[in-house]
Amino acid sequence: MAVIPQRADQTVCSGNCFRRHGVYLRQLGPVDGPRVLLIHGWNADGRMMMPLARALADQGLRVAVPDLPGTGKSEGRPRSFVALALILNKLFLNEKTYDLVIGHSAGGLIAMIALGQGLKAQRLMTISAPSSLARMMDLYLRFTGQPARTARALLGRYENVCGRPLAAIGPSECREMSIPLKVVHAKHDWQVPASEAQGICAAREGLTPIYLGNCNHRTVLHHPELTGLVVHFLQETSDREATHASYR
Repeated sequence: MAVIPQRADQTVCSGNCFRRHGVYLRQLGPVDGPRVLLIHGWNADGRMMMPLARALADQGLRVAVPDLPGTGKSEGRPRSFVALALILNKLFLNEKTYDLVIGHSAGGLIAMIALGQGLKAQRLMTISAPSSLARMMDLYLRFTGQPARTARALLGRYENVCGRPLAAIGPSECREMSIPLKVVHAKHDWQVPASEAQGICAAREGLTPIYLGNCNHRTVLHHPELTGLVVHFLQETSDREATHASYR
Protein backbone atom coordinates (compact mmCIF):
# COMPACT_ATOMS: atom_id res chain seq x y z
CA MET A 1 0.00 0.00 0.00
CA ALA A 2 1.40 3.41 -0.94
CA VAL A 3 0.75 5.54 2.11
CA ILE A 4 2.41 8.93 1.77
CA PRO A 5 4.13 9.79 5.07
CA GLN A 6 3.34 13.00 6.93
CA ARG A 7 6.07 15.62 6.66
CA ALA A 8 7.06 15.20 10.31
CA ASP A 9 7.57 11.46 9.82
CA GLN A 10 9.77 11.67 6.75
CA THR A 11 13.42 10.84 6.79
CA VAL A 12 15.88 13.40 5.50
CA CYS A 13 15.81 13.61 1.70
CA SER A 14 18.87 12.26 -0.05
CA GLY A 15 19.91 12.15 -3.68
CA ASN A 16 22.37 9.88 -5.43
CA CYS A 17 23.33 8.75 -8.90
CA PHE A 18 24.94 5.51 -9.99
CA ARG A 19 25.19 3.03 -12.86
CA ARG A 20 23.72 -0.45 -12.91
CA HIS A 21 24.11 -2.73 -15.94
CA GLY A 22 25.37 0.33 -17.81
CA VAL A 23 22.22 2.34 -17.07
CA TYR A 24 22.64 5.71 -15.35
CA LEU A 25 20.10 6.02 -12.55
CA ARG A 26 19.18 8.99 -10.35
CA GLN A 27 17.40 8.52 -7.03
CA LEU A 28 15.98 11.28 -4.87
CA GLY A 29 13.49 11.78 -2.07
CA PRO A 30 12.95 10.12 1.32
CA VAL A 31 14.28 6.58 1.40
CA ASP A 32 11.10 5.35 3.11
CA GLY A 33 8.66 7.14 0.79
CA PRO A 34 6.39 5.44 -1.77
CA ARG A 35 8.53 4.27 -4.69
CA VAL A 36 8.03 5.93 -8.06
CA LEU A 37 9.82 5.15 -11.35
CA LEU A 38 9.85 7.83 -14.06
CA ILE A 39 10.51 6.74 -17.66
CA HIS A 40 11.38 9.35 -20.27
CA GLY A 41 10.41 9.28 -23.92
CA TRP A 42 12.08 9.08 -27.30
CA ASN A 43 14.75 11.64 -28.26
CA ALA A 44 15.22 12.60 -24.60
CA ASP A 45 16.87 11.39 -21.41
CA GLY A 46 16.08 11.40 -17.72
CA ARG A 47 16.87 15.09 -17.33
CA MET A 48 13.51 15.88 -18.92
CA MET A 49 11.78 14.16 -16.00
CA MET A 50 13.78 15.88 -13.25
CA PRO A 51 11.41 18.83 -12.57
CA LEU A 52 8.60 16.35 -11.93
CA ALA A 53 10.96 14.10 -9.96
CA ARG A 54 11.98 16.95 -7.66
CA ALA A 55 8.37 18.02 -7.15
CA LEU A 56 7.39 14.45 -6.22
CA ALA A 57 10.39 14.08 -3.90
CA ASP A 58 9.27 17.26 -2.13
CA GLN A 59 5.94 15.53 -1.54
CA GLY A 60 7.61 12.63 0.23
CA LEU A 61 8.06 10.16 -2.64
CA ARG A 62 11.18 8.13 -3.39
CA VAL A 63 11.80 8.69 -7.10
CA ALA A 64 14.02 6.81 -9.55
CA VAL A 65 14.89 8.40 -12.90
CA PRO A 66 16.98 6.35 -15.37
CA ASP A 67 18.54 7.40 -18.66
CA LEU A 68 17.40 4.67 -21.04
CA PRO A 69 20.25 2.85 -22.86
CA GLY A 70 21.79 4.95 -25.60
CA THR A 71 20.61 8.23 -24.04
CA GLY A 72 22.07 10.71 -21.58
CA LYS A 73 24.80 9.16 -19.43
CA SER A 74 23.77 5.55 -20.03
CA GLU A 75 25.89 3.17 -22.02
CA GLY A 76 24.80 1.20 -25.07
CA ARG A 77 22.93 2.24 -28.18
CA PRO A 78 19.31 3.02 -29.00
CA ARG A 79 17.21 -0.16 -29.07
CA SER A 80 13.68 -1.24 -29.89
CA PHE A 81 11.00 -0.43 -27.33
CA VAL A 82 10.62 -4.13 -26.53
CA ALA A 83 14.37 -4.41 -25.90
CA LEU A 84 14.31 -1.30 -23.69
CA ALA A 85 11.49 -2.81 -21.64
CA LEU A 86 13.51 -5.99 -21.15
CA ILE A 87 16.49 -3.95 -19.95
CA LEU A 88 14.28 -2.13 -17.43
CA ASN A 89 13.03 -5.47 -16.11
CA LYS A 90 16.62 -6.68 -15.70
CA LEU A 91 17.64 -3.41 -14.07
CA PHE A 92 14.92 -3.60 -11.40
CA LEU A 93 14.62 -7.39 -11.12
CA ASN A 94 15.76 -7.53 -7.49
CA GLU A 95 14.16 -4.23 -6.45
CA LYS A 96 11.06 -3.94 -4.30
CA THR A 97 7.79 -3.44 -6.16
CA TYR A 98 7.31 0.13 -7.34
CA ASP A 99 4.20 1.84 -6.02
CA LEU A 100 3.87 3.75 -9.29
CA VAL A 101 5.47 3.85 -12.72
CA ILE A 102 5.05 7.05 -14.74
CA GLY A 103 5.92 7.11 -18.44
CA HIS A 104 6.00 10.26 -20.57
CA SER A 105 5.45 10.05 -24.32
CA ALA A 106 7.14 6.90 -25.67
CA GLY A 107 8.13 6.21 -22.06
CA GLY A 108 4.47 5.46 -21.36
CA LEU A 109 4.49 2.83 -24.07
CA ILE A 110 7.79 1.38 -22.82
CA ALA A 111 6.26 1.21 -19.33
CA MET A 112 3.24 -0.73 -20.65
CA ILE A 113 5.51 -3.22 -22.40
CA ALA A 114 7.76 -3.59 -19.34
CA LEU A 115 4.78 -4.24 -17.08
CA GLY A 116 3.55 -6.85 -19.54
CA GLN A 117 6.96 -8.50 -19.32
CA GLY A 118 6.93 -8.59 -15.53
CA LEU A 119 8.14 -5.23 -14.20
CA LYS A 120 6.89 -5.11 -10.60
CA ALA A 121 4.59 -2.13 -10.00
CA GLN A 122 1.25 -1.47 -8.37
CA ARG A 123 0.08 1.41 -10.58
CA LEU A 124 0.77 3.03 -13.95
CA MET A 125 0.33 6.62 -15.14
CA THR A 126 0.91 7.61 -18.75
CA ILE A 127 1.53 11.24 -19.71
CA SER A 128 1.01 12.27 -23.35
CA ALA A 129 1.72 8.72 -24.47
CA PRO A 130 0.81 7.05 -27.79
CA SER A 131 -1.88 4.39 -27.75
CA SER A 132 0.22 1.71 -29.49
CA LEU A 133 3.62 1.13 -31.00
CA ALA A 134 2.06 1.35 -34.45
CA ARG A 135 0.75 4.84 -33.68
CA MET A 136 4.11 5.86 -32.18
CA MET A 137 5.97 4.79 -35.31
CA ASP A 138 3.37 6.39 -37.59
CA LEU A 139 3.59 9.71 -35.76
CA TYR A 140 7.39 9.63 -35.85
CA LEU A 141 7.59 8.81 -39.54
CA ARG A 142 5.13 11.56 -40.40
CA PHE A 143 7.02 14.03 -38.24
CA THR A 144 10.29 13.22 -40.00
CA GLY A 145 8.64 13.38 -43.43
CA GLN A 146 9.53 9.85 -44.57
CA PRO A 147 8.18 8.83 -47.99
CA ALA A 148 5.33 6.31 -47.83
CA ARG A 149 7.44 3.51 -49.36
CA THR A 150 10.26 4.07 -46.86
CA ALA A 151 7.78 4.26 -43.98
CA ARG A 152 6.19 0.94 -44.94
CA ALA A 153 9.60 -0.74 -45.14
CA LEU A 154 10.68 0.63 -41.75
CA LEU A 155 7.42 -0.42 -40.12
CA GLY A 156 7.75 -3.92 -41.54
CA ARG A 157 11.33 -4.24 -40.35
CA TYR A 158 10.48 -2.96 -36.87
CA GLU A 159 7.56 -5.39 -36.63
CA ASN A 160 9.94 -8.25 -37.45
CA VAL A 161 12.27 -7.08 -34.69
CA CYS A 162 9.43 -6.92 -32.15
CA GLY A 163 7.97 -10.27 -33.19
CA ARG A 164 4.30 -9.26 -33.19
CA PRO A 165 1.96 -6.69 -34.78
CA LEU A 166 2.87 -3.16 -33.76
CA ALA A 167 -0.80 -2.23 -33.38
CA ALA A 168 -1.15 -4.85 -30.62
CA ILE A 169 1.81 -3.58 -28.60
CA GLY A 170 0.32 -1.31 -25.97
CA PRO A 171 -3.39 -2.18 -26.13
CA SER A 172 -2.81 -5.84 -25.27
CA GLU A 173 -0.69 -4.89 -22.25
CA CYS A 174 -3.39 -2.45 -21.08
CA ARG A 175 -6.08 -5.11 -21.37
CA GLU A 176 -4.08 -7.72 -19.51
CA MET A 177 -2.73 -5.64 -16.62
CA SER A 178 -4.84 -5.63 -13.48
CA ILE A 179 -3.21 -2.64 -11.76
CA PRO A 180 -4.82 0.83 -11.65
CA LEU A 181 -4.06 3.00 -14.69
CA LYS A 182 -4.33 6.78 -14.98
CA VAL A 183 -4.10 8.42 -18.42
CA VAL A 184 -3.01 12.08 -18.55
CA HIS A 185 -2.49 14.09 -21.73
CA ALA A 186 -1.66 17.65 -22.76
CA LYS A 187 -4.83 19.07 -24.27
CA HIS A 188 -2.93 20.95 -26.96
CA ASP A 189 -0.27 18.33 -27.70
CA TRP A 190 0.79 18.62 -31.33
CA GLN A 191 3.42 15.85 -31.24
CA VAL A 192 1.28 13.07 -29.75
CA PRO A 193 -2.35 14.18 -30.35
CA ALA A 194 -4.73 14.22 -27.40
CA SER A 195 -6.88 11.63 -29.19
CA GLU A 196 -4.21 9.05 -28.30
CA ALA A 197 -5.38 9.21 -24.68
CA GLN A 198 -8.79 7.93 -25.76
CA GLY A 199 -7.04 5.14 -27.62
CA ILE A 200 -5.29 4.01 -24.45
CA CYS A 201 -8.52 4.18 -22.45
CA ALA A 202 -10.37 2.15 -25.08
CA ALA A 203 -8.28 -0.89 -24.14
CA ARG A 204 -9.83 -1.07 -20.66
CA GLU A 205 -13.31 -0.45 -19.29
CA GLY A 206 -13.93 2.43 -16.94
CA LEU A 207 -11.01 4.62 -17.96
CA THR A 208 -11.40 8.33 -18.68
CA PRO A 209 -8.42 10.48 -19.67
CA ILE A 210 -7.46 13.66 -17.85
CA TYR A 211 -6.53 16.56 -20.12
CA LEU A 212 -4.32 19.38 -18.88
CA GLY A 213 -4.66 22.75 -20.59
CA ASN A 214 -2.17 25.52 -21.32
CA CYS A 215 0.66 23.09 -22.04
CA ASN A 216 2.11 21.01 -24.86
CA HIS A 217 3.93 17.70 -25.22
CA ARG A 218 6.96 18.75 -23.18
CA THR A 219 5.61 21.46 -20.90
CA VAL A 220 2.94 19.10 -19.54
CA LEU A 221 5.71 17.79 -17.27
CA HIS A 222 5.84 21.25 -15.64
CA HIS A 223 2.06 21.66 -15.33
CA PRO A 224 1.12 22.97 -11.87
CA GLU A 225 -1.61 20.34 -11.46
CA LEU A 226 0.49 17.31 -12.40
CA THR A 227 2.16 16.69 -9.03
CA GLY A 228 -1.21 16.85 -7.32
CA LEU A 229 -2.65 14.33 -9.78
CA VAL A 230 0.17 11.90 -9.02
CA VAL A 231 -0.21 12.24 -5.25
CA HIS A 232 -4.00 11.94 -5.47
CA PHE A 233 -3.73 8.84 -7.67
CA LEU A 234 -1.46 7.18 -5.12
CA GLN A 235 -3.65 8.13 -2.18
CA GLU A 236 -6.93 7.32 -3.92
CA THR A 237 -5.85 3.83 -4.96
CA SER A 238 -4.23 3.19 -1.56
CA ASP A 239 -7.50 4.07 0.18
CA ARG A 240 -9.38 1.78 -2.20
CA GLU A 241 -7.00 -1.09 -1.46
CA ALA A 242 -7.41 -0.52 2.29
CA THR A 243 -11.20 -0.57 1.93
CA HIS A 244 -11.13 -3.80 -0.07
CA ALA A 245 -8.77 -5.40 2.45
CA SER A 246 -11.12 -4.53 5.32
CA TYR A 247 -13.93 -6.55 3.70
CA ARG A 248 -11.85 -9.68 3.14
